[in-house]
Amino acid sequence: MHRMLEEQQRVQTVSVFVLSERLSRTRTPRDMSDELSERAQKAQKIIANPVGFKVCEGCESIVLEKAVTCPNCHGYRFDGTAERVVEQARILGSRAATSLSPKDFE
Repeated sequence: MHRMLEEQQRVQTVSVFVLSERLSRTRTPRDMSDELSERAQKAQKIIANPVGFKVCEGCESIVLEKAVTCPNCHGYRFDGTAERVVEQARILGSRAATSLSPKDFE
């Protein structure tokens, strides 16, 4: 039990560090514009084919339909309705990323 708590604290510490590093990086307006443009393009691809995706009910990430667990939060409950996928793609495609992904830990 003690070992599990230590591991959770370590993960939380790493998460906070990675998030603070990510947020403290100097990003130019062009970088932010490029990021938003890329997210909007990805959202359009998802909107064009919503049946290939589903929305994680844990963290609201959009994942491939074939995913068994969410790669971001490891959740296993999803909403695969086309309406929900399109709605979430529009939301995520219109703003900058606010969550950490597995790539941020590399």
